[in-house]
Amino acid sequence: IALNSTGMMYSNVGEMQTAIEYLRQSLSLRREVKDRPGEARTLINLGTIYDDLGEKRKSIEFYEASLAIVRAEKDARTE
Repeated sequence: IALNSTGMMYSNVGEMQTAIEYLRQSLSLRREVKDRPGEARTLINLGTIYDDLGEKRKSIEFYEASLAIVRAEKDARTE
């Protein structure tokens, strides 16, 4: 959680590359511990940063990856 929050704080002050580094570390850790909801949130944050940078295709990729996780988690709960 701290890596994700730190990344977003860097994003808020306009240091996007540093923000991306922290968020990628967060994403890696969340995947390692299988924190699927946290992974989805981090993917959304990465998507937002890439959107702010004008990298729309990359942004959409992160949003779609997050959406896939949310849908899978929802399906798993309803089975």
